[in-house]
Amino acid sequence: MSAKKKPIQKSWVDPDDAPTLTLELARRGQISVDGNVVRDATGTVTKRGRPPVGERPKQQVTMRLAPEVLSAMRNTGPGWQVRAEDALRRAFVESDLDRAHAKALNLRKEITTSLAKMAAQANRRASQARIAKKSDHGSNRSAGGKGDGRRNRQPKKSA
Repeated sequence: MSAKKKPIQKSWVDPDDAPTLTLELARRGQISVDGNVVRDATGTVTKRGRPPVGERPKQQVTMRLAPEVLSAMRNTGPGWQVRAEDALRRAFVESDLDRAHAKALNLRKEITTSLAKMAAQANRRASQARIAKKSDHGSNRSAGGKGDGRRNRQPKKSA
């Protein structure tokens, strides 16, 4: 179903509304002398087509769709092209961003988990080193060795 088309009406253009003749218009215009064309025009006053809007103008594409898909989109009413673009954006562009965000979150979680494991291992090693150091000191004391930092006191013999 196509929308009802408006009839094309040619509006009268007042010659006083013509653009001001500039040097650029004179360079591009057709030159005629006594009805004979001396030089053809090299351009137009305005460019054809819709002007670009913004820094990243939309691009026109042609694609073939299944009839049921096209009719379902058109049956949603005026503005169906915008809704079709929104559906494509959600399906492709935003889902890519969501996937990238989820991947970044997973990477952050993996890094945090790895750092926590490394910290736990470092704490275990430090604790084991402290225990080993204490046990070394204890073995020196019990053996009465000189490595414990204390003097060996033996009772003095009286004469």
